[in-house]
Amino acid sequence: MNTLMCLNISRVILPAVRINIAKQLDGKYDLRQIEIARRLGVAQVAVSKYLSGKYSESLKRAVDKIERSGIVDSAVIRLVKMDSAQEIDAVVNELCTRIATDNLVN
Repeated sequence: MNTLMCLNISRVILPAVRINIAKQLDGKYDLRQIEIARRLGVAQVAVSKYLSGKYSESLKRAVDKIERSGIVDSAVIRLVKMDSAQEIDAVVNELCTRIATDNLVN
């Protein structure tokens, strides 16, 4: 994997995936921010920011593309049933890799 792809994953794809997951866990599953943060391995303040919608235009575009693709939907169903940080990390990693490989977000 080249350096540009890695930068894209860390700066755009991973945050966009986390935002999509957080929005679904909040909206569809009514989880509290602290529980969403625990599952995603981030601070509660990060989840608050994800749910506020206050992020850069490029990140908003990535979030919208991922949301429209539906790629996160089945992963969220799996995540709701998981409690192990390793399992959750594996699902998020799988999503990021798939999005980067399919060039879903540029």
